[in-house]
Amino acid sequence: MSVELLTQAFLPISLVLMMVGMGAGLQPSDFSHLLRQRRALLAGLIGQLILLPLAAVSTALAFDAAAWFAVGLVIIAASPGGIASNVVSFAVGGNMALSIGLTAISSMACVFTIPLWVSLALGWFAAEEGSISLPFWRTLLSLISLTLVPVAAGMLLGLCKPKLAERVERVSRALSLPFLCLVMVLVVVSQFEFLLRHLGQTAVPLLLFLGLMATVAMLLSRAFHLGSRDCKTILVEVGLQNTTLALMVAMTLLNEPRFSVIPGCYGVLMFLVLVPVFVLQRRSDARYTILNSSTGEN
Repeated sequence: MSVELLTQAFLPISLVLMMVGMGAGLQPSDFSHLLRQRRALLAGLIGQLILLPLAAVSTALAFDAAAWFAVGLVIIAASPGGIASNVVSFAVGGNMALSIGLTAISSMACVFTIPLWVSLALGWFAAEEGSISLPFWRTLLSLISLTLVPVAAGMLLGLCKPKLAERVERVSRALSLPFLCLVMVLVVVSQFEFLLRHLGQTAVPLLLFLGLMATVAMLLSRAFHLGSRDCKTILVEVGLQNTTLALMVAMTLLNEPRFSVIPGCYGVLMFLVLVPVFVLQRRSDARYTILNSSTGEN
């Protein structure tokens, strides 16, 4: 698949389909439930929309990263998790109402925060490459058409045709991870020579950033005195970013394939490092519960 076909057709269509599926699974009651979980909601939004991009900027500055690395890292940090984070939250026994609500609200908010953070990153790290810019209003309208409109369409479908919406959501959830894997493979293949040349510069800072993401999530959970299920949810929602959205920003809106290398690498590491950690934590919690139960019985 050519880079042009990937950026102009496959990525936008994939993102729209995922957002429609997410909207189809949302109910007005999902938002009312969040009123009873204000602390957890605030912790998640602060982590996703503010602290993660700041952590990306800090990592890039600490390693004196090149523009392609720094801007790519800020792009992935500014792209809050999509359907994949809901799937993983369910798998690890998280608070699903909180997970779905965080995903919905952050997906709406990122329409404004992505242009802001990416424009700042371009100014900080790519000022010498003056030809690269991200027009705020054009980007805002593009993100609205690719995120808010499909989510609203999915919610409307859920209100008018609940059974059809349920099928759409089920299909979207089933396809979201395979679609994401396919997109990441295509990105890595299209940028393989570039990635191979800079692999030594990429691995350590990116792994450090993953560690920072987990640290931010845990510190937020402690600061807001969240319970175990909410902590797991915040860890997943802050740790798993929307790779499809980040790739679309880099390759379609910015038209800079080299900025997609870090989001693509992050997507691979997300499945190789973060998801197994979350699953192992779930198993560890289960063993701990069984041990406590048997001790209590004795």
